[in-house]
Amino acid sequence: MNRRQGLSELLLFLAAAAAGVYGLGRALQGDLPWLGVTAISLIVLAKQMGRVQDQWPSRPKSERRAATAATKQEQEQDE
Repeated sequence: MNRRQGLSELLLFLAAAAAGVYGLGRALQGDLPWLGVTAISLIVLAKQMGRVQDQWPSRPKSERRAATAATKQEQEQDE
């Protein structure tokens, strides 16, 4: 992800979060069409979370195994 994409993701997150909070506040005051705005913003945020998790860097399996083994050794030493 480059800098421009990161900035657009951040702006999308802030806009969707603000719309969701504002829409929920208006819906609780009795203006029910704003409940739809809140639902749409939650859908946008959920889809964005899915994209971020798919692109999240992960360790190769060999590094994971080494980290797990090191953690187990530390726990055994503490006992």
